[in-house]
Amino acid sequence: MQEMETKAYLANGAQPEAEEAVAWAFEQKAQMVDLKFTDLFGAWQHMTLPVSAFGASAFTEGLGFDGSSIRGWQGIAESDLLLMPDPASAVLDPFTEASTLSLVCEIADPTTGEPYGRDPRRIARRAEEYLRETGIADTANFGPECEFFVFDEVSYELAPHRAHYSVDSAEGHWNSGAPGLGYTVRENSITTRSPQQASARSTSATRASRAWPTRS
Repeated sequence: MQEMETKAYLANGAQPEAEEAVAWAFEQKAQMVDLKFTDLFGAWQHMTLPVSAFGASAFTEGLGFDGSSIRGWQGIAESDLLLMPDPASAVLDPFTEASTLSLVCEIADPTTGEPYGRDPRRIARRAEEYLRETGIADTANFGPECEFFVFDEVSYELAPHRAHYSVDSAEGHWNSGAPGLGYTVRENSITTRSPQQASARSTSATRASRAWPTRS
């Protein structure tokens, strides 16, 4: 088991060369290469190509792509950008049907070769440089904030005479009374009153205040 885990990652704390990453991909019989990067909103973007079309030159020369398709990046008139794969990020994707080498990329300007200013990885590097230059700190740790919903059941239907969608989760507040849960959600914190209920409550409160004696 340990041998399989070691083979799934190339770097294991080291800084491999570009040639090592390509050779390792063929050694692991990878069929595809998936190039990943993040946009300004933190969403994964990726491009996949056959491993036969991927070489060591991609790490130094980059691979072109259309930057205007990424939110908040380039306009159509100057859309060209470069993907610069990081060999230290090489990993075999365990979730793909075809064996796939996954690489995280940085973005570069194809004209100047400089790192792209709106690339989140570039922004993180600049933040680290600022910390060191100002003496605030010498190390910065960045990590993802995982936010997701796990549904136990999801169904939907769109027919000529009816339509519906439904989601259910054991963690939903509507299941707080189900056996086996170690907690319950206060229903009054999540239940909304109808306008009729709110009006009736306001009327009752007004009548009570009139009936209650007061001192001048």
